Amino acid sequence: MARNIYNILYNKKRGGELMTLDETVKAMIISEYPLDSVIGSSKQCKEAMEGIYKCIESEKPDVIFVDGLFSRIRYRETDIAEVVNDNPLENFMETRFDIGTKFLNELKKRNPSSEVYYVLSDADEHNIRRLTQNAAMKVIQEKKEELSTLKKERAYINKSVKKYKELGKDKEASQYTKKKTELNKKITKLEKTALLRIPSAESAEWRNFKESTQQSYIDKIKQKSPSVNISASNVKTKVKGYVVWYSHSWSAKSDIPSESRTNRFIEQVRKDYMGDPESMPDFFLESGHHGEAIAHPFRHNLEDKYSLVASGAVMEDQNIVKKIRDKEFKPELFHGKINKIEACKRQSSSAKIPPPGISVLGKNKDGYYVFIYSISALSEIGKGSAPMKLDFQDANLLSDIHVGKGAVRYDTLEKAIKKLENELETRVKDGKDAPILLIPNESLQGYNYKSMPVETSKQTPMELEKILLEAYQKGASPKEMAKLAGSEMSKNNYPRISDQVRWYFQILNNLVLNTLIHGKYEPSVVFNEGTHVAHTTGDFGISEVFLQTFPYYVLEMSAPILKKIGLDDTKITELSKKYIAGGFKKFDVKIGDNLYKFSTVHKPGSAGPGTNIPLQQIKRSITMADDADVFTSAHLHTPYFYVVGKYHTNSVSAFYKGATFNEYDSYGKAGGWSPAVIGYEKAFLAKNKGKKGVYGVQFILSDVL
Repeated sequence: MARNIYNILYNKKRGGELMTLDETVKAMIISEYPLDSVIGSSKQCKEAMEGIYKCIESEKPDVIFVDGLFSRIRYRETDIAEVVNDNPLENFMETRFDIGTKFLNELKKRNPSSEVYYVLSDADEHNIRRLTQNAAMKVIQEKKEELSTLKKERAYINKSVKKYKELGKDKEASQYTKKKTELNKKITKLEKTALLRIPSAESAEWRNFKESTQQSYIDKIKQKSPSVNISASNVKTKVKGYVVWYSHSWSAKSDIPSESRTNRFIEQVRKDYMGDPESMPDFFLESGHHGEAIAHPFRHNLEDKYSLVASGAVMEDQNIVKKIRDKEFKPELFHGKINKIEACKRQSSSAKIPPPGISVLGKNKDGYYVFIYSISALSEIGKGSAPMKLDFQDANLLSDIHVGKGAVRYDTLEKAIKKLENELETRVKDGKDAPILLIPNESLQGYNYKSMPVETSKQTPMELEKILLEAYQKGASPKEMAKLAGSEMSKNNYPRISDQVRWYFQILNNLVLNTLIHGKYEPSVVFNEGTHVAHTTGDFGISEVFLQTFPYYVLEMSAPILKKIGLDDTKITELSKKYIAGGFKKFDVKIGDNLYKFSTVHKPGSAGPGTNIPLQQIKRSITMADDADVFTSAHLHTPYFYVVGKYHTNSVSAFYKGATFNEYDSYGKAGGWSPAVIGYEKAFLAKNKGKKGVYGVQFILSDVL
């Protein structure tokens, strides 16, 4: 499914050389999938496993990152039947390795061209420590037994020496005395050099044991899965010309899932960028260890260049985890152990509902994309109740345009609008559903601060005349001259709202009106109330959504007059059914076989340099007990796509946060998390029955517009 419709080769300039790249690169993340635990081997998870195999056959990812297949052997309360009587220390996790590597081998079998990486997780590291300790104990026991044997032999010799001396047999006594001397040397040497107690973690002995154990651990997996790459640290690889970095956790502070991870993850990315901008990867990926599945296009300074920062979901049955935490699942086993189980730690955070599933992500001719397949959807695919091939309804999120602002990238905006208009025209011509249009607003700049009229310098008439004259002397055509004049004028601020409104309709009216006319959904267009116009004219009862929708209201009210002159068209008389406008709006839309609950707003809350933006909106939704399937917002000029789980169904809800076309005064730049991201998002919602738990996003940004 996920964007398999693109099958074109294209050239792209990267790193100073012209590279011919396959038009798409695709990766899959399968994270925190403990196959030796009831948390990863429930009935639904087993069905989802077959769904994963089918997904791989369909998607054919170039690279698959896997981690967390083995749970911590210290906490065996969640063991499945196959390993419950197993002794992982004595057999070096043989049975568990058999289960995990069978899965790895099947991944490779389903698409042999996929490069599969198994990345050691914190649970693996914990197991290596336990196995290291066990290996050290075995050596200690062997040496202690050897020492005990030697001491017993020495005791026997002492008795013999004494006996022969009493019998007056000096020759024999002398022979035993010599043996005793040699034996004492062996005992002394053994007591001085042998490992007779567990070495400290700082000692060379412990280091040697751990290195040996870790290598044996890796060798065991490699022996059973020879075609799989095993990594004990981060993976840095190149796939079809794209640089991909993957880590189980880029945070080295602790192996405990973080209470708030995304802002720290972005902070790590910023530090790496500042250290060496040229070596930044195209994909900066992390597992689902911290329970926050996000995707964010990180902009390189103010260039039209981005890296995708993303973290995965978890293949843990959240319903089982909740039952363990609520003491509904074998409570006699988990007394005092609940908060030691990693999956429970992820779910116990007050602001988190870890998303159960896998991630498919990549880049094609339209930019970076991410799709999340929930466990519930994978289960339906695995059972055959739902098809692998998906039919999606898309929704374009066009946010924070700020018409009237001199810092707006009007050239990029024009390309984006043209792309959207062409897309709509093609859909209508082919008899297909028009994309839904979401405008979470600040489409108009408004006049919400005193310096707005003068913050961008304006050309004097003489300077503009000089610019145009130079272009004319270089042979510019009349059309090029007109385009240049318009471009230069757009660099000025337009503080009058009436000018902003006229300009807005010149840019967007064709797209909005055609979506209203040809869209099949009610609503087909959604407007949310922004803050800039509200701060400017809100006291007078004039809102941004009123200015945006009033012409369509007037057009609909003109229907009786239009009918009299022979222009009777229900597409015009029923326009108001096709749009919804306001501040915080909730509504339901039947898309294909699925009913989606929407929750839309412009500003999901204030933010500062340390704010975890996705988690903040998740907290807001929890506080409001908002059970929506799709959440949309904007305002901060830095886009995100993130999903949260639904306990009882192992499905997910999706959050879409918009980008901007306003270049310089980015909230991200001022707040400290990234420069403004220029472009728009396309959301994908599954139409197929049983596939409601699959959501996707395409970041269509200035690097491809």
